[in-house]
Amino acid sequence: MKTTLKTISYFIMLASIYSINMSCSQNKKIDIKTSENFPATFNLSHQTIHTEPKLYAVGGLLLMDSVLITIDMRADTFFQAFKLPAYNNVGSFINKGDGPEEELFIDPFVQGISGNKFFYRDVSSLKTVDFNTHTNKLDLVEKIDLPEDLLTLCHIFRLGDNIIGCKFDEPTNKEFVAYNIKTKDIFDFGPDFPSTEKNIKPLYKNKIFVKANTVKPDGSAFASVYDKFPIIRIYSNKGELKSETYLENNQVFPDALTANNPTKSSVNEIMQNYRIIKSSNNFIYSLYIGKTVEEMPVGLNDFSNEIHVWDWEGTAIMKILLDKKIFTFDVDPNDDYLLCSSLESLDELYKYELNETFQNISDISKPLGNQE
Repeated sequence: MKTTLKTISYFIMLASIYSINMSCSQNKKIDIKTSENFPATFNLSHQTIHTEPKLYAVGGLLLMDSVLITIDMRADTFFQAFKLPAYNNVGSFINKGDGPEEELFIDPFVQGISGNKFFYRDVSSLKTVDFNTHTNKLDLVEKIDLPEDLLTLCHIFRLGDNIIGCKFDEPTNKEFVAYNIKTKDIFDFGPDFPSTEKNIKPLYKNKIFVKANTVKPDGSAFASVYDKFPIIRIYSNKGELKSETYLENNQVFPDALTANNPTKSSVNEIMQNYRIIKSSNNFIYSLYIGKTVEEMPVGLNDFSNEIHVWDWEGTAIMKILLDKKIFTFDVDPNDDYLLCSSLESLDELYKYELNETFQNISDISKPLGNQE
């Protein structure tokens, strides 16, 4: 069993690295929006937040009610918790390893639930944990063992009783696969894949349409952005496609991903588009690269300094240009600030205030957001 878990862990990691480094509902007809640019662009400067020597290669950030959770890709411990707003370290959780209290792998794509609860996947299960502010511990709330058929499900998120993700290793009829934790049913979920200028064989669709997902905090919708295409899609929590927006960036079709023997030049011209995606109840934020493979540095590096923002109707709101290239980020639930991290810096986080930015957009008014 140990070997099997390591094999599965390796496969899931490959799928995640592929999306990073390569670098049941009926379809409803919608108008696909095309955008050549964003109505406003803002240049933001950072405030450096120095932490205790705990952060090495942060692969994920999660701003909770009273703590920040970080997910590290290189440290011996996966999770660090920092008390907000002072960012004092209040705990390290889950060591890497194959011991009974350890984990071989944790997907850095973690989902906040509510309060200080969050949801993550390990090699073979999904766990909801709650950071206990009285004991400074992670309390296990729920563990869901994945069926064997879904052990390779990637970029998993939860909507009610449904666990939803993408099958990287085999063709599917719809964009997503869902697993109902009560009925134990496995079923296709969501609409068809996006249409493109060329027909794509079913075998290649999950590989070409590698995506990152975010769930609207109130649970009413979710959104996906794509690595190989400049597309954002917004769905209802039932999987119905509500909006699709395509950014015109003059990229060529990624033929190398469907070719048996792709040429070096065809690989080099593959465009890297969206990676990390986060959201509040008001807006969707995604880190945009906009470079070809040839233009990207070799190895695992910070992605970009450009963040695109839409509302939940798919309307382009603004482009944010940071003064630092970053690897990952999260947004405050009230859209007050972005918190970012870079692979180039140890024990540092970058904070970007958003209040002034929203005030400078004359044609939108910022909702107050939820206050707890």
